[in-house]
Amino acid sequence: MRHSVGSLAVLAVLAVLALAALPAQTQSKSAAPEPATGKAPSHSVARPDAALEQLDSLLGNWSCTGTITGPKGAKDRITARATFRKELDGFWRSLNYQVPKSEASPLHASAVGHLGHCSAQSFTLVLIGGRGNYFVEHSAGWEGNNLVFLGEVKSPTGVAKSRDTFTKDGDKRFTHTVELQEGEAWTRITDERCTRQ
Repeated sequence: MRHSVGSLAVLAVLAVLALAALPAQTQSKSAAPEPATGKAPSHSVARPDAALEQLDSLLGNWSCTGTITGPKGAKDRITARATFRKELDGFWRSLNYQVPKSEASPLHASAVGHLGHCSAQSFTLVLIGGRGNYFVEHSAGWEGNNLVFLGEVKSPTGVAKSRDTFTKDGDKRFTHTVELQEGEAWTRITDERCTRQ
């Protein structure tokens, strides 16, 4: 069955409206009805989980330098820009990461991602890379100065277990590493130090 662009747009708008109404529809049916007051019924508005504030130390613009290891083991120096922002009514923190190609950084790379708190137990990081790869990882939150996300990366060449570690060094610096698991061993593929701009 083929749909016109116009009908797909209408379906998309209806889906968004249905999602917006979802909290009101999922209220318990056994709840007592609101007394008739002549006013429209009030519906609770979803609010971002307070746990998200743990991620706010990452908000802002960062300049990062370090190394990235290619598939054949060669290390390249990188100079990157990272920006973390609140997004989607405060329910997510977005990440825009860019390694512009230069003499100092011969490798160009880019990624966009979102960090959120999707359950009572964990934070979620979804990161999409510019070469067809994406990460889905989870974390219990900051433990001391470390925020460790564990999960998987999927790429055109396969699937691997992954670990992203952010380590705070005061309010103006952090280090970030990305590791992939090969057998029982973890191999560091990114090692960078970021400074607040």
